[in-house]
Amino acid sequence: MAQSAAWMFLIYNLFVTTETMLLKTKLNMPVLRESLVRRKRLVDQMNADLLTEEGFARKLTLISAPAGYGKTTAAVEWLSEHEGQVLWFSLDEEDNDPARFITYLAAVFQAVDADIGAQTMQMMRSPAPPAAEILITALINDIAAIQSPVILALDDYHFIQTARIHEMVSFFLEHQPNHLHQVVLTREDPLLPVSRMLSRGQALEIRQEDLRFTARESEEFLGQKMGVKL
Repeated sequence: MAQSAAWMFLIYNLFVTTETMLLKTKLNMPVLRESLVRRKRLVDQMNADLLTEEGFARKLTLISAPAGYGKTTAAVEWLSEHEGQVLWFSLDEEDNDPARFITYLAAVFQAVDADIGAQTMQMMRSPAPPAAEILITALINDIAAIQSPVILALDDYHFIQTARIHEMVSFFLEHQPNHLHQVVLTREDPLLPVSRMLSRGQALEIRQEDLRFTARESEEFLGQKMGVKL
């Protein structure tokens, strides 16, 4: 009971401090460089059997590799070609408090519909906010009303170390509607139910072996981009 009261007090006070301090550039997808070495094979891999008549066949695409492997570039190249709505959330260390995370999560979906997250925000303003699962449930219900395909990318997810947020994202993944697909970009495997989702065919992994340049891509990079002839 004491833990629940402490959580409610924390989320209320954090919401008050974060409500008017959202950094909108965290919600902008990066722009591709003109010198980019295109990797169509990765785009095809992530697109393969993704969409069905009922929505997305998978809930999650996990792009996990150490720094320097081009995770963000690969995701942006893929998502720039997506015909539906693409939402982007660049995470940092400050996003480790649950109230801030939920506030940004609601804000990113407001690019689709300004009314999304209204009930969630209203509940967070209460002196006694409900449990995080109830807040996420209200947000999911709003998203379920959209019905058009939406992809949400969570970039730099490795910054998230708070167990409560991992639980929230896991709950979100488990219950998200069929027309929502999430992309998680991280330097280390997240504390999310990826193995279970893989076994159910609900997830796709892109790892460093996939992100490494092929011989042809290496030749293009060195020859066309750096002027080195092999």
